[in-house]
Amino acid sequence: MVKLYIPVILGTVRKGRFSEFAAALVHQALRSVSEVETKLIDIRELPFDFADEGESQKDENFSEEMSRADGYVIVTPEYNRSYPGSLKHALDTNYKEYRYKPAGLCGVSSGKVGGARAINALLPVLKIYGMYVIRPEIYFALIQEAYDSKGNAVDPELIEGYKKQIPAFISELLSVAGQMKALRTNLKSK
Repeated sequence: MVKLYIPVILGTVRKGRFSEFAAALVHQALRSVSEVETKLIDIRELPFDFADEGESQKDENFSEEMSRADGYVIVTPEYNRSYPGSLKHALDTNYKEYRYKPAGLCGVSSGKVGGARAINALLPVLKIYGMYVIRPEIYFALIQEAYDSKGNAVDPELIEGYKKQIPAFISELLSVAGQMKALRTNLKSK
């Protein structure tokens, strides 16, 4: 059996970010699925600068990961009703690598809507890349009530609520990723 490669992209460089705890939770769940190979990609660790924009900033290793992927999980916090500029900067360094691949989105916020506005702001960008965005999304609402600043569980009931969203999310992502992988293979053979 050929495994699907689904990296989890942690989409912020902010210090003191709580979204890394959400990314770790989804990454851990993906790691437990036998049909999946995964990796947590933290954009904070990518060697980008702001001297230029777009594909001129392409990092060979990040580009290879994006090209190799059969789909993506993008974990984005909500900052001022949108997603972080650092996420857009990182994603814009590639283009053709994303084509005909699904993305599962996870919104994170300290508020009650769980990053829904960040997800909505990200949708048109992913569409331009040629990605297919799956439903359902995962909403990590009230994240700062669920964990302390070191990632220790503060509200286990809230964390259980997050975990309940993950199985349907992974199931849909893997189903679509498998179908789209077959589509990409078919398109290459023509």
